[in-house]
Amino acid sequence: MSASGPLGGRVYIADTSVWVRWARRAIPDALNAEWEAALEGNLIARSPLITLELTSAVTDEQYEWWVSRLAGLTRDFAPDKHSSAVAMQGFHRLRRAHQHLGVSPTDLFTAAIASLERVAVLHQDEHYDRLRDVGKIEFDSCWLDATRSI
Repeated sequence: MSASGPLGGRVYIADTSVWVRWARRAIPDALNAEWEAALEGNLIARSPLITLELTSAVTDEQYEWWVSRLAGLTRDFAPDKHSSAVAMQGFHRLRRAHQHLGVSPTDLFTAAIASLERVAVLHQDEHYDRLRDVGKIEFDSCWLDATRSI
């Protein structure tokens, strides 16, 4: 844990790829304590799009588990007309470069919201690098994997 707090003391929108790893207890041990501290310290934000992605294809029991875990988070970042415009611009750039396949609307909006709110996206998903580099959405793309830089 750094002197400024868990995960560098930054606020992150955690992508579905991170939440799923956490639920499966697949976050590397070196980062799990920081992840848990970041959750406790209100440094992990939720998004209704990611919540829907996490809960749309689960059993009733799993749904209740996710709802109870996400309910404790108090930072919410939801899409609006500004993030819609940024997401669409990014999508058009990706499409023109033939790099749009596999990038979900949730990833597009998450990157757009992170750009506008000046928060980072914590993920384990190559799409965010593509959104930043090819889609030209300006946000901090931070990999959870210990071999990458957070």
